[in-house]
Amino acid sequence: MAEGPYKLCDVPTVVGEQGDYAESFYWDMAITHNCYLRALNSVWINAPKVHPGDELSFVGYCLVLTQAVHEHHDMEEEAVFPVLQEKLDMKSNIDEHAAFLPAMMDFNNYCRKVQAGMEPYDGTKMREMLRAFGDGLAQHLLDEIPTITPDKMHQFDKPALDALIQDVKKHVKASSPLTVFPFTITHHDYSQVPRWPPAPAPIMWMMRNIMWRFSPFDLQGNPQTYE
Repeated sequence: MAEGPYKLCDVPTVVGEQGDYAESFYWDMAITHNCYLRALNSVWINAPKVHPGDELSFVGYCLVLTQAVHEHHDMEEEAVFPVLQEKLDMKSNIDEHAAFLPAMMDFNNYCRKVQAGMEPYDGTKMREMLRAFGDGLAQHLLDEIPTITPDKMHQFDKPALDALIQDVKKHVKASSPLTVFPFTITHHDYSQVPRWPPAPAPIMWMMRNIMWRFSPFDLQGNPQTYE
């Protein structure tokens, strides 16, 4: 599988017991962040390769990336950071969100204009606009993980963490099952962590959407390359 410019978060192979959120929270977040990092790399790799007729599918794929990132960061700012800020300094994470958002919205708006036929698709421009927000986003995705390691999360008692996780789950369940969920499972390396994300088996067998040809993994977890 081809590699893009962004490195992934390190994911530990051993975590605490199920339900021990102080131990597992950063592990779960690192896996989630890697989905976004793989998507950034996928856009970089595929942008100049898009065949005539596939432009709308590709910008649709890119729009799901920005949707997923936006929903994830809304969840953090609404459910996670206010709780963690009681004992930990989350200011750098919040500031980093704000820093790359304008350029990400420029990228999002360009994709929508291509989708609407208002601008032609330009692979070089896609790459330039990706780097304009992707460099800051990728660094943030790496930087956030050390701020939520188990030694820091153990400062919170179990009831507080249980309530936090339930709030996070509510936000996750509100995500679109037709866009953000298949985006997540087609950017996760099942050879690394086979039983993630937790989801009912029928959902994991959803019909493939044409956009997911650009993902690094198919819906069965097999590596794939857009040609």
